[in-house]
Amino acid sequence: MLQQGRRSLLSTLLGRRALSCACAAADPAVSAPEPGTVQEYHQHIAIQLPRPPAGGGQAAAAAEQPGAWWPELVEREPAVVAAFAAVARHQGAIGGRVKITAVEELAGSDGRAVAGPGPQPGTVNLLAFPAGLRFEGVPLEQVGVAVALATADNPSLLPLRATERKAVEARQAPAANLTLLVCCHSARDARCGQLGPPLAAALRQLVRQRGLQDQVSVLATSHIGGHKYAGNVIAYSAMHPCDGDWFGGVNAGNAAAFLDALLDVELGVDGGAEDPALRPFWRGRMGLSKEEQLDLFEQGGAVEDLEEVGSEAEEEEEDAEEMERLAAALEQRLHERGRSGQRPI
Repeated sequence: MLQQGRRSLLSTLLGRRALSCACAAADPAVSAPEPGTVQEYHQHIAIQLPRPPAGGGQAAAAAEQPGAWWPELVEREPAVVAAFAAVARHQGAIGGRVKITAVEELAGSDGRAVAGPGPQPGTVNLLAFPAGLRFEGVPLEQVGVAVALATADNPSLLPLRATERKAVEARQAPAANLTLLVCCHSARDARCGQLGPPLAAALRQLVRQRGLQDQVSVLATSHIGGHKYAGNVIAYSAMHPCDGDWFGGVNAGNAAAFLDALLDVELGVDGGAEDPALRPFWRGRMGLSKEEQLDLFEQGGAVEDLEEVGSEAEEEEEDAEEMERLAAALEQRLHERGRSGQRPI
């Protein structure tokens, strides 16, 4: 039972009141969210990639919905490869598993799902959680340095050149107070491509209507896992009880209720696992195993009947294993480059 009289964190900061929300899957191909369906990870690197050059079909798609130009496997994009290589190279200095995705900003003021301008060619923008850092205009050759600095337990001990370190740190700034990542990866799954962009646009419009654009950032993200729970949202904020919480079943129709509930989570409440308005959406949390997510959800209120989620968990484990194989291959390439006298990433 939640105690009465608690003050919500963002209500105190932003002067809002709580609203209830409802969650329903209108599409038969979409399932209701289930707790314990987030593959365990401990850090998240989100990379805004340079857009394709003008003149092609990809460019036309990129001018419309966010993430429309992403290939099925963004892991093959040079900046993402560099990020995985940095994680593999500095694994001993990094705590836990690192999730790496692409992100894209939204633009426009009419509520449409329109992609924003990307970074300049040859550069990327990079977000790191739970570090809560943003790196602007990072040259591709410095992506590995930025990833290492953002994820290492003790960045000062990394074997980096002083000039490289200073150059990247000069591009570093705090991330937004609250960052919402909405899966919009249409090339990976049609459900995310159909539900994600309208949801991201709706959330961004709601944030602007509430005058919170300086505190809350809404971004499109590539594949994060759990297509059948679309629309999927991850919330990151060191100052919010829902830091690292994953939500499913969010759509443009219930976006206002979801956002109001998120902004009104009360101090002392254990995020979406305990908040009554957010529990129907809650899938899990960064840093927790499947079992820990289920335990947290059950401790948050009355124990609910949970469907078997084995197939979904297996899918996420396969994705994680694929990324680990990629990281191992990259590490081998780094080793070979080092022996041949080439400079590692």
